[in-house]
Amino acid sequence: MQGNYSDAAAYLNAARKKFPDFRRAHRNLALIYIQQDRYETAIKHLLRVIELGGGDGQSYSMLGYAYLTQEKYQSALSAYQLARMFLPDSMDVRRGEAQCLLMTQQFGAAIALFDELISEHPNEQDYWLFQANGYLSQNQVQDAIANLEIAHTIAPPSASSLSLLGDLYLNQEMHALALNNYQAALKQDPTTRPEQALKPLRRLMQTGLFDAARTYLKLIDSNLQTALSPTQATEKAVISAQLTIESGDLEQGLDQLQSLLNEHPLNGAALLLMADVQLEREAYEEATFYFERATSVAEVQIDALVGLARTAVAQSKFQSALKHLQKSQRIKQRPDIAQFMASIEKVIAAQ
Repeated sequence: MQGNYSDAAAYLNAARKKFPDFRRAHRNLALIYIQQDRYETAIKHLLRVIELGGGDGQSYSMLGYAYLTQEKYQSALSAYQLARMFLPDSMDVRRGEAQCLLMTQQFGAAIALFDELISEHPNEQDYWLFQANGYLSQNQVQDAIANLEIAHTIAPPSASSLSLLGDLYLNQEMHALALNNYQAALKQDPTTRPEQALKPLRRLMQTGLFDAARTYLKLIDSNLQTALSPTQATEKAVISAQLTIESGDLEQGLDQLQSLLNEHPLNGAALLLMADVQLEREAYEEATFYFERATSVAEVQIDALVGLARTAVAQSKFQSALKHLQKSQRIKQRPDIAQFMASIEKVIAAQ
């Protein structure tokens, strides 16, 4: 009762040695070990309490919590469901059961139980967030978005929750809302890992939202307080060059790329970007030069071979294009490349 757990445990263990079936000693030891985060030991004592006939709501509830911390979700679910027989109105028991239902992929039941909890405690942020995870697992994206928005009004959201909401809005093509949440996430946690900070930038680039990516990149430069690794800094530099090119300042962007390649001659992303720009300019010799250099970089080798094929097709060199694609397929089979090959073979057959 005074919180002196080490002394309490010593006396309880002494009592247990004299009376191995002393149920109250086992129960109180379990309480102590849970307080000390010694969950495996607590579970042993709780199982002994239940074996000795002490299977009440408190025992099953503690057992469920201990199993939950050990990520033994099915065992935790069974314990919580037994606890509800004794404590049907307990918020802790129902919350634990709902979490276990989520983790055992019983999403419909989890959502229904969180509905019950939310109706009783609508200002409990965690309930809205947990239920949002259930909705996402059921591909109910609009419901998940609504839950996250409500949760964010109850208490300040975490950066990860804001970033998730940004991803959902981006997938729904609500681009302005996606950018707002990405920016809010970085402002919320400017000391986030650089990898986490760069993810929205990559997604915006992949979606072709270059203005939004430019805005977010400026925020990274001004707000991010953790240092990028050399690889991450190079990636950001390539993206910056691409954004410069997309803005219409081709020469400035090419200068940025060339400077980057002078320092990192085997940077695959920079080589591919430079080659793509040259291909778009119909500078086929230069495009071929950079795509060929990129084939020596393992992580972009297939894309480089496809680039060589595209360059050959632009010059009506279909046999050459086919050879590049065949080589890429020997490295790794890809359906899109197979379809590209089939199209070229039709053109060759028609000649």
